[in-house]
Amino acid sequence: MPADDDEVKRFELFHRMIKFVLGNQNYVGPVKELLSSERARTLGKDKLRVLDLGTGGGLWAIDMADEFPHVEVTGVDLAPLQPRLVPPNCTFELCDLDTYCLPYPSNSYDVIHARNMHTGVGLRFPIPYKLTEEYQRCLTMNGIDVTVPPRMGDLLYETGWYKHVLQQHADIPIGFWPKDPTLLTVGQLAWQNHDLLLHAVRPMLLSSGLPEPQVKTLVAEAQRDLYYPLVHIASRLHVVHAIKSM
Repeated sequence: MPADDDEVKRFELFHRMIKFVLGNQNYVGPVKELLSSERARTLGKDKLRVLDLGTGGGLWAIDMADEFPHVEVTGVDLAPLQPRLVPPNCTFELCDLDTYCLPYPSNSYDVIHARNMHTGVGLRFPIPYKLTEEYQRCLTMNGIDVTVPPRMGDLLYETGWYKHVLQQHADIPIGFWPKDPTLLTVGQLAWQNHDLLLHAVRPMLLSSGLPEPQVKTLVAEAQRDLYYPLVHIASRLHVVHAIKSM
């Protein structure tokens, strides 16, 4: 995806949307227990540590650093999109996750977080545009398995590295059709996110060999479906959390 101001704005919209979906939280699972001061004392650690993979604009890492001031939070990404003014317990580092070689020793972190990463290292376009087929073709050309999201829990369990694997999903409305005030806010944020996403996928489509007129037509048709939907549209968010086996 492009590393520009529009993408930073999209990160912010996505972050706000997810917080609404998760009940104004940044996580699922026993994160508070894992990052408690009591646990740090039990483990004999001066500080517990959190790693945010593909941190993007860094908003999740910053929120976590604010919520857990006794925890050291590190966000890593290929592009330096993060702000300079951050909490003292939050740092950002450049790292190409495509290398599959994180520059940290094993067991360095107590919580590892990653979201919206499927496109980057290996997200399925959620709206039934004609654009979907070409988008998924581009991902497949880059070695990305577009069937991964609904299978993440099984894939984690099959590694044998994790216990208590739990997968959940939430259907995210896109647009202004929900009656419930909270879902309406989620739908508005999701709509703005997808409006920006349609432009963000253009470079990928062009680099796959599609001629520019065809890409323009695909994006224009997708915009029409987004701006003037004939049905209620939604996407499905897949969330997995697990605890590493000792």
